[in-house]
Amino acid sequence: MPDPRYPKTTTEPAGDLTPVIAAEVGYGCILFDGGQPGPGWCCVAGDEPRRIDGLASIGSGCLWLTNANYQTMMFGNGAGQNPWLRHDGYLRLRVDQILSEWGLTSAAPDEAAAWLADMFDRVMRYAGALLPDKDWSKRTLVEEMMSAWPEPEMPTGQYAASIRQALRESLQEWTCTPCRTPKDNITIKLWRPRNVHFRDMLTVPIPTGPWELAAGGDLPPREARMEWLVHEQTRPALTNILIQQDYASEDLAVLFAFGGGAKNDSGDAMRRSWCTHPELVALHNLSPVDVDAVFLGESYGTLPMPFVDESALQRLQSPIGALSWSAGIVLENLWMAATRPGIVRRPDQTRRRAVSYRGAWLRAHDRLAMFIHASKMSKGGWLVTSYGTGAIWVSVDPGNIPAMLADAFRVGLLPSLQHIQSVPGIRGLSMELDPANWGGGEEGVIEAIARYGARGDEMSTLDGLPDYEDDEIPGVLENMLANLA
Repeated sequence: MPDPRYPKTTTEPAGDLTPVIAAEVGYGCILFDGGQPGPGWCCVAGDEPRRIDGLASIGSGCLWLTNANYQTMMFGNGAGQNPWLRHDGYLRLRVDQILSEWGLTSAAPDEAAAWLADMFDRVMRYAGALLPDKDWSKRTLVEEMMSAWPEPEMPTGQYAASIRQALRESLQEWTCTPCRTPKDNITIKLWRPRNVHFRDMLTVPIPTGPWELAAGGDLPPREARMEWLVHEQTRPALTNILIQQDYASEDLAVLFAFGGGAKNDSGDAMRRSWCTHPELVALHNLSPVDVDAVFLGESYGTLPMPFVDESALQRLQSPIGALSWSAGIVLENLWMAATRPGIVRRPDQTRRRAVSYRGAWLRAHDRLAMFIHASKMSKGGWLVTSYGTGAIWVSVDPGNIPAMLADAFRVGLLPSLQHIQSVPGIRGLSMELDPANWGGGEEGVIEAIARYGARGDEMSTLDGLPDYEDDEIPGVLENMLANLA
């Protein structure tokens, strides 16, 4: 009997007598032995896992999430030329990180392949509900979702090249703090509920042009420039700055770590001297800053809504969607797609991509939001090593994990099940999982209690909630909450 997930050719002719091909694609997972394309375990969502000898065993018609990294796929044995295979970071989180978030790093490879296949199917179905006409042909889900956003405004006019350079220096995905981590510590990722972070990103004011340069005599006296920019300037600003070392708050300034971890397009360290207006406002409270030059935009606007199915987006953003890990992964990829480079048209009509105003401002607001969470954890005595993209990373002595997790719960951050399960007797954390103690808002409290209680089964129930009809959900939640009690 043919697999209904695979593309089917019908006998009904189209207008040009060409057979109609139904765009039905299956989703599955391949876990190669050692992460090298070849023998391993594969599973199509909903089926039983099976052992394969190599790529010749998988056929076509199913999009496979694999545990081979991008370099291996593209420059190893040519597996990257197979249009049905996706590398391990296709969903932005690597496969090993996904398994860690779900506490499955010790699962047998056949069991892990089956679980990952069902997860990948759910994520792609939710993504497909947003973008029903996508053929999923890009390298990553973020790249797939770039088509959901209108092309961003890009620099034009006399200062276009200079502004593009300023934007490139302003864009930074993560901040790495200059802290020393004790040898025996482990690093634990903590993240904001992804649905909540997505909604925050949608509210970020986006600058619009035209832009003009203000330098030298166009600016207030040097000692008055920060006051002018922070308290009087309502127009968007890109500023060229020099940070003094006379910190108003040394601990927070070190945590803010302006430019720490910034990379250029080649992946090398980048010395930043430009920053966006939101970063400048934050720096104003941390350290004296000299301003040398400013590009001023015309005004602020709102981020346009993505070109996606509205009902599907409402579903994923709803309180029900907020409980679903898979829905959160889709929304995280969607907002990050809005930060991707825009198109620059050269005089010879060729095109290249470069950082947009939208991308630089969204990334700045993301890092500032996570800086706030990082500062709360730092004030609790925890060593924050980096933050950004909706998460922070904390270095902690294994013996202090329970106390650190208790503080993370109060701050409103979620940990991986893998780290929760590493603590003996974690079903009773050394704190009571009182919803009143949760610092991440009402929508995330059920997922937080399930995750902090190491309740993988209940989390799986929450993950699939968007698949249920509205009148079925109260009964599903009632049964689950009864098990949590």
